[in-house]
Amino acid sequence: LSYFKNADGTYTVGGIGACTDTEIIIPDEYNGAKVVAIAAEAFMQNNKITSVKIGNNVTTIGQSAFYYCRNLNTVTIGASVVKVEASAFRYCKAIANVHYLGSNWGGIVFENMNDDLTSKY
Repeated sequence: LSYFKNADGTYTVGGIGACTDTEIIIPDEYNGAKVVAIAAEAFMQNNKITSVKIGNNVTTIGQSAFYYCRNLNTVTIGASVVKVEASAFRYCKAIANVHYLGSNWGGIVFENMNDDLTSKY
């Protein structure tokens, strides 16, 4: 995966990079610092991804992050996610399994057009 360093020393996942895995794992840390976000459009239209596990330090999933990943079947959301921006999972019609590792699903802000994710939890 590709990452970029935030001003506070944490990291954001920027995209697929050179990774060829179909089962994506967003780690809790990268280079010893927390991974706190997934960038807007990071994995947009990647039809090779079948599952994603989002680490427990991620708080935000960016706009259109997984937009039109049409083979994405399983999504595991880490406990710290508080915001899923607009269209982050739009047109991910293959989603059949959504797992949430936290205890406050109702406290997550789901911006519009994320029904492909929220309707499966």
